[in-house]
Amino acid sequence: MSTRRFVPLALAAAALLSSHAAPTPEPTAREGEWKSIEWLAGAWESRADGAIAEEHWTPLAGGTMLGVNRTISGERTVAFEFLRIEERPDGIVYVAHPGARSPGTEFVLTHHDAHEVVFENPEHDFPTMIRYRKQKDGSMVATIGGGETGEDGQMSFPYRRPEATDDASKD
Repeated sequence: MSTRRFVPLALAAAALLSSHAAPTPEPTAREGEWKSIEWLAGAWESRADGAIAEEHWTPLAGGTMLGVNRTISGERTVAFEFLRIEERPDGIVYVAHPGARSPGTEFVLTHHDAHEVVFENPEHDFPTMIRYRKQKDGSMVATIGGGETGEDGQMSFPYRRPEATDDASKD
């Protein structure tokens, strides 16, 4: 078949396939777990000691939420991390890639309710636990802890939704 005849045929096949609506995805057995996590989606900001920590999460789609975290001190990025929460056959897993390290460290969802999600990996040195807790005022507290430091070694980071900025005013 000549290339001239193949291209229109391929385009017609692609148009035919794309014209059919995708099937509605079936609810997963983990739908309740996802409902307790979805509130993380969007932008979060924490300010302390002259540093700004930002965390951004995509909405749930395709069984995943993707996140990125960066900490800025002065005019420099001093830390960053790629994050992923994904559904697997055996549960929901949080995967952290601090400094883009690969492979990432996996934490399994061990607790969830309307206001809190907890992921744990008892085999990791620190942290062994990552918790996100939604506050009544709409803010959140992210806490890491456990491992060699024990429960006293927990570190908490208060986050709020960043205030909207008017990008037009920067011109």
